[in-house]
Parts: sequence; C-alpha cells; structure tokens
Amino acid sequence: MRAHYQWQDEVNFSLTQDPLTVLGSYGILNLSAGVESTDGRYTVTAFVNNALDEFYVTALPNLSSLYGATALSQIVPRNAERIMGVRLKYNF
Repeated sequence: MRAHYQWQDEVNFSLTQDPLTVLGSYGILNLSAGVESTDGRYTVTAFVNNALDEFYVTALPNLSSLYGATALSQIVPRNAERIMGVRLKYNF
C-alpha cells in the first residue's frame, strides 16, 4: 500500500499580482495497492489518483486586455479529476 500527498499553497498566476488570477491552496492524495507473484514476474496494482477529487488548474490567465471586458481562462490538467485504474505488469 502506498499513499502520496502533495500540497500546493495559494498561487497567483500573474506577474502583476492580479487578484483575479489567484488559485487557493489545495492538496492531492494518490493511493495505490498491489500484489506481486512469488517469482516476481507478475504485478497487479490498483490505484486512485486525486482520491479526494480536488479540482485545480495549472494556469489562470486574465485575457481582459485582449477582449476589453473581464475574461479569464483556465488550463485544467487531466489529473484535476479523480482517476482510478488497474496496472498490470509482466516481467519476462
């Protein structure tokens, strides 16, 4: 069994410290558990990434200067949603 926790403190994505581009702090918890055959050839691992389903973005640009009105964009990574799965490994 493995657990990995990562904390990101509040961040402002703007060099000019625009208050609209602030993302609050969040934590990401990844879990996994697996079994391995006695000869070490097979491994099966179940995993849950972002187990607490914590939404976050990797960029939050303010595009107001381009559009003349308040316009924010978000870049959302794949791991901003809970992902579950099983990994199968075979050594030959």
